[in-house]
Amino acid sequence: MMTAPHELEDLLLELLPEQGHWGEEQYLWLTDGTGRLIEFTDGEIEVLPMPTDEHQTLSQFLLFAF
Repeated sequence: MMTAPHELEDLLLELLPEQGHWGEEQYLWLTDGTGRLIEFTDGEIEVLPMPTDEHQTLSQFLLFAF
């Protein structure tokens, strides 16, 4: 039986800790399964935006300049 995307999302929200209640073990489990940048501070997680092409170009320029 297939599960609708919104049902899967609801299930995940029930299983995952609320913001402010994340532990290191849960954070590490989450980061092992994704290629996204995720920050963990004081029990809260924040999914960081992916760098833009402009940001990457500027970073490369600075790397070679130094």
